[in-house]
Amino acid sequence: MNILLDSIFPKYCILCKSLGSNLCEKCKKNLQLTSFESCIVCDRLSVDGVTHLKCKNKFSPDRYISLCYYNQLAREIVLNAKYNQKSYRLFDDFINIHENLVKLNSISTIDIIIPIPMTKSFKKLSDINHAEYIAQKISETIKIPICDALIKTTKISQKRLSKERRHINISGKIKINSDFLPQIKSKSILLVDDVLTTGATMLESSKILKLNGAKNITCLTLTKDEFHNV
Repeated sequence: MNILLDSIFPKYCILCKSLGSNLCEKCKKNLQLTSFESCIVCDRLSVDGVTHLKCKNKFSPDRYISLCYYNQLAREIVLNAKYNQKSYRLFDDFINIHENLVKLNSISTIDIIIPIPMTKSFKKLSDINHAEYIAQKISETIKIPICDALIKTTKISQKRLSKERRHINISGKIKINSDFLPQIKSKSILLVDDVLTTGATMLESSKILKLNGAKNITCLTLTKDEFHNV
């Protein structure tokens, strides 16, 4: 059936338009995969992405993992996946890069995966929650269940805001669905999103999860701005 569908609706690379797949091997090789992890708070190098002791408070994430830098090619992939109808399967190709699978399978001591929620305004523009879709694919890879426990109450997107405004805009605007409180308490959580820019949403989400009893928070994004905290 898949062979028949591919012959009727052939796949083209969303970036270079070559025939064969949604994301061709040539374009994959031009992605800049992360070689070193960094502290999510200060953005300086950190062993295994562990949050520096001097940067950490009781609500901070414990670790941060990224798969790729948010260069021009990665940006095109993410924007196509988020805004072009049915192009979200580009995230599959991104996750299934060998080096990324190795990194994902090295994650241990996680009990549940929680995706970053969407704003209500963005939900109206999109068929899916992209962070939830990414979380689902990661769940299938590392065999850890998903818990869609967070709610974002802000109506204003973070996209065009400055670093300072992003922190102000998201402060107090991440809530927990009370139905999921038993699944969060004393658990180690993998918090998932597509892009890390300032880290404001991840930090606020970590805060509300730890306030409600989460034991440990590891943040993971597909891509990160190389200078996200500048």
